[in-house]
Amino acid sequence: GPGNVTAYLILRSNITVGPADHVAQHSHAMGDPNPPPSLFLGRPWGPLAQTVVLDSYLGHGLERALWNDWSHNCSAEEPTDWCAEVVYATGGCYGPGMADAKPPGWALTLTPGQAAGWTPQ
Repeated sequence: GPGNVTAYLILRSNITVGPADHVAQHSHAMGDPNPPPSLFLGRPWGPLAQTVVLDSYLGHGLERALWNDWSHNCSAEEPTDWCAEVVYATGGCYGPGMADAKPPGWALTLTPGQAAGWTPQ
């Protein structure tokens, strides 16, 4: 129903050096186009989760924050340990969902050079 989250695009895995646990590239993410927004790109299912969305169309219906910290207070002045190692990032994304986006401080917005280090496997 209205205001409910209808989808998440991530899973939990261990931290790695190099490619993220989950990389979505050249994808489309869209929620219900009628307000209020209904879709987050993802949420950390574990304290070491990593998800990167690259060069993807983010349509209407996305929450402005893009990511949800699943009530772990990652945006707090002193975030929980849960948030210390999570990596949630976008790079090269476009569309109405990005035009209005305000990702939280714990989420990354990658430059093209930074994004080149994250590739789907």
